[in-house]
Amino acid sequence: PKGNASNQIYSLSPDTVKAAIAHRELVKNTYTLENRTEHFSLRGIGWLYVVQGMTIVAQPLASSVTGLNTIIFRPVEDVECDPSMLLIWVRVAGSEIFSGSAMPDAEHECRWYFDFEPSVGGEYRFDAKVLNWN
Repeated sequence: PKGNASNQIYSLSPDTVKAAIAHRELVKNTYTLENRTEHFSLRGIGWLYVVQGMTIVAQPLASSVTGLNTIIFRPVEDVECDPSMLLIWVRVAGSEIFSGSAMPDAEHECRWYFDFEPSVGGEYRFDAKVLNWN
């Protein structure tokens, strides 16, 4: 990340971990209720968990401000991975729109970041999707 973001340590709160796992299980249960259990592991959250053993959460480092903002993506599990192998697409929308790929964080194993720099303040929301594991 630009600036001092790469030097900061970002710990996940227990509530964040619980929420991420609860969301993953909700998605899994939806597949089960629809009699499509075998499809859970074919894409997105299910694929990432079943095949790679991780559930990724996003941590915005700042919000509703102009200037440099960074979103950190990391697994809630203690796993090892090569972040250059995973492509995460990010879209940030608010007064301005930004999109692109999250970048592997060279200083932290199994972590990605997306920097964006709004010139107009306000509320910004983001979406992210795992697109590819090479």
